Amino acid sequence: MESTLPQIAAQLLTEVRRRFQELGHVPDELLQGLAFVFGAPTIPALDLVDNRSVSRLLSPSGRYAYQVLGRSGAVYTCLANSLYCSCPAFFYSVVRKSDVLLCKHLLAAHVSEALGQCTEVLVSDSTMAELMAFREN
Repeated sequence: MESTLPQIAAQLLTEVRRRFQELGHVPDELLQGLAFVFGAPTIPALDLVDNRSVSRLLSPSGRYAYQVLGRSGAVYTCLANSLYCSCPAFFYSVVRKSDVLLCKHLLAAHVSEALGQCTEVLVSDSTMAELMAFREN
């Protein structure tokens, strides 16, 4: 059976969630696995997770998105299921150059979700629609 890198990444994040629930921490070998699969964005993403910079926005219709407060103070919107982030690095490094699988904000959203460390924020359906249309509030 052949595995692709996105499948391996998804399996790794699933294992991070499982081991965190089991042990209360992420073992070093899984942290090394994250660094191996995701590369340079891993350490900055883990810093964002440690700083509790990730919010999960939930709407009454069940839609959700993530917002990540970057180190610069800018807030970036991430659509984890669509693998999209509004930061410039996403377009440059992920889309244009294909240097990495995810930017640090999107990786932080995935890891925060896996660890259950997202701050949950309820928003209206209209606010969620604006976020998903990538308009400014």
